[in-house]
Amino acid sequence: MLSTRKKQGFTLIELMIVVAIIAIIAAIAIPAFLRSKINANEGAAIASLKGIHTFQVLFQSASTIDFNANGTGEYGTMGEVSGAYLRTLTSPGAQGITQPFCPASLQPQTDGISRKTGYSFVVFLPTSGANPITDASDTAASDTGNITDAILQETRFRSYAWPTVFNNSGLRCFAVNHNGEILIAANTLAGGLPRYTDTVVPNFDAAVSTAASAPAEVDASLSGAFISGTVAVDTQTWTTAGG
Repeated sequence: MLSTRKKQGFTLIELMIVVAIIAIIAAIAIPAFLRSKINANEGAAIASLKGIHTFQVLFQSASTIDFNANGTGEYGTMGEVSGAYLRTLTSPGAQGITQPFCPASLQPQTDGISRKTGYSFVVFLPTSGANPITDASDTAASDTGNITDAILQETRFRSYAWPTVFNNSGLRCFAVNHNGEILIAANTLAGGLPRYTDTVVPNFDAAVSTAASAPAEVDASLSGAFISGTVAVDTQTWTTAGG
C-alpha cells in the first residue's frame, strides 16, 4: 500500500524569507562589530603611546645612550627602546647595553614601522639638520649616533600612531611627545580619504601648531611643544586626547 504522506520541507518563499532575515541581521551586526573593533583599536593605540612615553622616560633615565658623555641620557629610536639594537659612535661617548624597555610587540619591522592592534607607530628624534632620526633610517647597530644632536635628543621626542588599514582597523590618528601630552586628529583629507596610511607616514612636526601663538623655532625639525586645538603643520586640528 502506497503512503499518502507528503514529504515535508521548506518552500522557496520560506527560504527567501530566512535569507532576507539573515541579511538584515548581518547589515545591523557587522557595522556595529566593525565600529566596536575600531574603538578598541583606537583605545589600544592611545594606551600604546602612553606606554611609549613611559618606556622612553625609563630608557632616557637609564642613560642607555649618552653620545655627548655629559651624564644625561638621550631618548631612543623605537628599535633602541625595544632592545633591537643600539646606535654606535665613531667618537668617545657613553653607551649602555642592549636591553628591552618595552614589549617585543612594538619592535619596528623591516620598513622601520612598528605595528600593533591595527595601528602603525613611529618614533622621531630631533636633529640639527632637516631630517629627524627614525627607525626607517636607523635599523642596524652599524648606524652611528651624532654627538652634536645628543643635546636635542636629551629633551624631546615624538611618536605617532595611525590606522594600518583606514576605516577597518582604525580611523583617527594620535601623537605623544616628551611631555606625555597625547593629541588626536581626524586623519582625513578632502573627500574622506585617509591622510596617513600604512605607507604614508606622519612627519616630525605633524602635530605642531602653525598658529601665531606657536613658539618661534630656529629650525623646522626642532619645533617645540604641541599646541592642542589649533591647526597643525599637516593642516589638521589636533586636540588633547588625555595625557
